[in-house]
Amino acid sequence: MKLKPEGLTGHLKQSLLPIYCVSGDEPLLIQEAVAAINQTAQSKNFTERHRFTTDSTFDIDTLHQLTQSGSLFGDQKRIEINVPGKLPAELAEFIIALSNRSIDDAVFILSTAKLDAAAQKTNWYKTIDQIGCHITVWPIEAKQLPGWLQARARNMNVQLDANALGVLSQCIEGNLLAAAQWLEKLSLQYPNTRITETMMTELMEDSSRYDVFEWVAQVLQGNGNKAWHILQKLQVDGEATLIVWALAKELRIIYQMQQQLGQHRQRMPLATLFQQFYIWPKRQPEFEAALRRISAARCLQTLQQLAKVDTMIKGGIADDPWMALANVISTLCASP
Repeated sequence: MKLKPEGLTGHLKQSLLPIYCVSGDEPLLIQEAVAAINQTAQSKNFTERHRFTTDSTFDIDTLHQLTQSGSLFGDQKRIEINVPGKLPAELAEFIIALSNRSIDDAVFILSTAKLDAAAQKTNWYKTIDQIGCHITVWPIEAKQLPGWLQARARNMNVQLDANALGVLSQCIEGNLLAAAQWLEKLSLQYPNTRITETMMTELMEDSSRYDVFEWVAQVLQGNGNKAWHILQKLQVDGEATLIVWALAKELRIIYQMQQQLGQHRQRMPLATLFQQFYIWPKRQPEFEAALRRISAARCLQTLQQLAKVDTMIKGGIADDPWMALANVISTLCASP
């Protein structure tokens, strides 16, 4: 079955399917959909959690062993699989095989980039459509952003006047992860306070969080030295998780842009491409620079690096995430 994000909460109140696929190009909305499925599964005694990323370390045998052996404590499993690039053939075969077995001890949650028409004709996708659920997350368009921000602010008891809402919309430039961070900060620091344009502007100017998005801009433009200096400041502020999400989001977009350009024998006008992917005019120069330098293959390579950085942050790999992020700068700012 297919489901819109706004219908997920109602669906989860009524049922829990054996497999979910959440796809799209908006990390925050994907993250929240995955979290909602996780929360419901955990409440239904799927307490054993396992996470995989289909990078160079992905081992399908481990997944097979996990699903063929019971838990020592009888717990049911939640198995999350993050797919930053193309779905591996061995994982496709694994998913197809799920249609031929009874699944009552596990819930599978896949998160992927946007699935094109070709992907939705594959047998692995048809299996998910048959026994599970596909949730497509669509980007919030520029004209929809103020309304989305206002609705989210109300849910968090954040009071924004119209001008403050305008400042926030302009500064985040369509980055929903940044918006969520800001609204969480406002809800904690200014409960029951109507936030004005002046307050919002001052907060934006004082915030070190905005440096994360300046860092991403410098990386996309290939300014390695500037990116390195900003990274040192961000290390003091401890913003590693936000850095990973912010850069991964842009790399997924660049990857899809490169695929679009590769499909056209005559080069697609960049103005058309930017309109298709909702790239704000202020950010178009950095994306243009990135497209000249960062190939689709380099995007996938870096997404795999970022997946490892995320594991380092969470303690799954005993290594320094900040040094790994410095290596990411070297990867993306190098000449093609």
